[in-house]
Parts: sequence; C-alpha cells; structure tokens
Amino acid sequence: MLAQEQQLEPIVDTIDNPARGRRVISARRVQIGGAGEESHMFVTMVEDRTDKMKAAA
Repeated sequence: MLAQEQQLEPIVDTIDNPARGRRVISARRVQIGGAGEESHMFVTMVEDRTDKMKAAA
C-alpha cells in the first residue's frame, strides 16, 4: 500500500454487528503526508452502506 500511495477502490464487505445485525460496509484507506514525503500513516474511512443496498434492491 505504501508503494501504491493510496487505495483507489473501496473495499466492500459484510460484517456481523452484535447490536445492529448484518451490515454492508465500505472501507477506504488514504495515505497522510505531503507530496514527496514518506508517510507511514493512513486514515481509514468506513461507511455503512446497508440502507443504500436495501434501497437499490
């Protein structure tokens, strides 16, 4: 991932949440750091897409 610099496509997965049941999530990691800087830090953004998937079906 460090060689690629950032993840272009989100990872879509299904997880089991004990409180809310089965959820569809999308996760994307973005590298933090300025141009030309070597960075070892990423921010992971997770979006719950369960309702969007139900609406599309």
